[in-house]
Amino acid sequence: MTTKTQSTFEAVERLMLNGIGKVEAISRIGKHIQNVRFTDEQNQRLKEITRQLREAKSKAKFEHAKELIESGYPLYKAYEKAGINVTTITKEERKRLSELKALHQKSVDEVIKERFEQTVELLKEGLTFTASGQVVGFNPTVFMNRLNDEQRQVINSLKGNYKTMGKKDISNFIIKVEKVEDRILTEKEEQDLIEGNLQ
Repeated sequence: MTTKTQSTFEAVERLMLNGIGKVEAISRIGKHIQNVRFTDEQNQRLKEITRQLREAKSKAKFEHAKELIESGYPLYKAYEKAGINVTTITKEERKRLSELKALHQKSVDEVIKERFEQTVELLKEGLTFTASGQVVGFNPTVFMNRLNDEQRQVINSLKGNYKTMGKKDISNFIIKVEKVEDRILTEKEEQDLIEGNLQ
């Protein structure tokens, strides 16, 4: 093995340890994958780094999904937001996430009540019912079917109060709502919320 090959290997190894794939690492040091030959031992070492990186990435996704479920996200939404493909996680991990879901996920009634309250607020602010559905995240027809008669009457009485909003306004509203939902309160904010100093 030449010193040049050794230095190439060390450069690729260093880049891979920083989370860059083998092909990308070789490309970054200015070489083409077909022109680089490593020993079997070096290739084995690079495969081991790849495996470790894959495992670390998978673990990070699992932990992120776990946090999302614990904060009330539905299981499928937590998978989606964490970037998990259900076929790539282990049976044990799926079971663990399902158990967490059972512990932390809100009942359908609680979700409907929350969405109803959010929708009423948005309708009062002037959004159309359809735009409210986009912001809160529901299908208007399905949502209305799940409401009781009293809730339907409230929604219907507020439907005519809307102001015209373009897609950009609705998108801004969605972003605003998502930012608020995704952010975790600091201890001080949490205490202020309990004491009624923060809404």
